[in-house]
Amino acid sequence: MDIYWLHFIPASLYLRQVLLSSSSVHIWETTDFPFMNDFNKFIQKIFGNNNPITSHVPLLPYSYEEAKIHSFVLNIIADILQTTQAMDDSTSLEIKKMEPSINFMNSEFRKNPALEEIASKSALSPNYFHRIFKRNFGITPLNYMIRLRMELAIKLLTATDKSVKEVAYDTGYQNEFYFYRQFKKQYNYSPGKLKKVRPF
Repeated sequence: MDIYWLHFIPASLYLRQVLLSSSSVHIWETTDFPFMNDFNKFIQKIFGNNNPITSHVPLLPYSYEEAKIHSFVLNIIADILQTTQAMDDSTSLEIKKMEPSINFMNSEFRKNPALEEIASKSALSPNYFHRIFKRNFGITPLNYMIRLRMELAIKLLTATDKSVKEVAYDTGYQNEFYFYRQFKKQYNYSPGKLKKVRPF
């Protein structure tokens, strides 16, 4: 029996919520996904020596192998979604309540808005908003915005010629060294090292 460990963080909060509420264990027959025979081949071609740095970073330009891996993952997610029960009314209502605040965070995360301002967009108290956000998405509003900033940082570091300092400012960090510490804390390697691995 082959066992595959797939770890990823969905960009969509709503997909994150669905996956968190689904069964913690999923078992498939290999006949369910015939493409799994090719999965290891493509993983090895992209990540070769199991390099922990490049394993966080998509190949640029977008490669055939990466497109195939994305299609594999989407097939698996689609199968999970098909077998996952729809969220109950109370959960759906809570998420609907938070929608204005979530949209605000998605557009203003570079400015690192205060919890009070975020919650006010949904006419909720800060403590209540914090509680239902974490309960539904498994992450705090602050850490969600940090993740958005880090994801943007990776895009800028790998797809532009901007310096680490410029990327720090573009992602909302006024202090380059604080950005450096946050980035290393998230990914266990430095933004400068990423620039060397992916020089563009």
